[in-house]
Amino acid sequence: MLKVFVEYLNERFPLTLYLPLVLLFYFAMYLFAGVEEKEVVFSFRTFFGFLVVFLMFFHLRLFDDLKDYKRDASLFPDRLLSRKQITVNQLKHVSIVVIGFELVFSLLLGFQTVLFYMVMLLYSVLMYLEFFIKNWHERSVLLYNFSHQIIVILMGFFVYVVYHSTVSTVNLSYLCFILTIFLVFTLFEFTRKIKGENDSDFKRSYVYLFGRKKFFTLTVSLLLLTSGLSVFVLASVPVNPLFYMVELLFASCVFILIIFYLNREKHLDYRAVNLTYSLFMLVTLLLFAASVFLSKQFVFKVWI
Repeated sequence: MLKVFVEYLNERFPLTLYLPLVLLFYFAMYLFAGVEEKEVVFSFRTFFGFLVVFLMFFHLRLFDDLKDYKRDASLFPDRLLSRKQITVNQLKHVSIVVIGFELVFSLLLGFQTVLFYMVMLLYSVLMYLEFFIKNWHERSVLLYNFSHQIIVILMGFFVYVVYHSTVSTVNLSYLCFILTIFLVFTLFEFTRKIKGENDSDFKRSYVYLFGRKKFFTLTVSLLLLTSGLSVFVLASVPVNPLFYMVELLFASCVFILIIFYLNREKHLDYRAVNLTYSLFMLVTLLLFAASVFLSKQFVFKVWI
């Protein structure tokens, strides 16, 4: 069982990818939660908060695989779950264990932290149950996408409470920050499903579902809004102007590649758009984290 579970992790939740991504995601949020403070405090609360968020990402992956099991069995027959090398019941048991650890770590962080964790958990269950709307993803793809990224906003509030032990002091800059992260992940969902027209999955891509013109309007609008908000958020911290230039440079690269892709440029591999946007997402998170890291002093305590 352990060997199969490790194989499942490597296939569906590779730690070499998710660990640095969630670290960057979490510490960007954690550092920005302390942006109004003279000093940013690190403690065991920081560590336990990270464990909850990391496990939340994993349990979302588990829920997603369980929710789409029947559909994915025919679309991806080579996956371990499709081949029944690991079973649905086993994944359910793993989910229960993971959620149990999340709850224990949250309990160590106080009442408000547990409260916001329970909100995240409840929302993830609603996502798993498709909000009790049958075939919702087929009825409204756009609303479906947005609804599944709201969990990012809830994580943002959770991390804020991990830092401050209360949500009552949340400020405008942090609200704009978590809205930006929400848009970054929403746009990632659009770009990661860009496929070539000869790809077997092309009919599941947003380009096919929306049409090229509507897809262009949606992605470019989101990209412009995300870039504008990113610059606004960075402006709340004293940073080198180079940060703005780097952010806008990557946004421009994504914009140009989307245009080339939608114009059916034969020399452009669609994976170039996937990769460039992934880099844009990582750079945005890194710039947010670095902007606070370079402008604050740090204090390390056992507990706060």
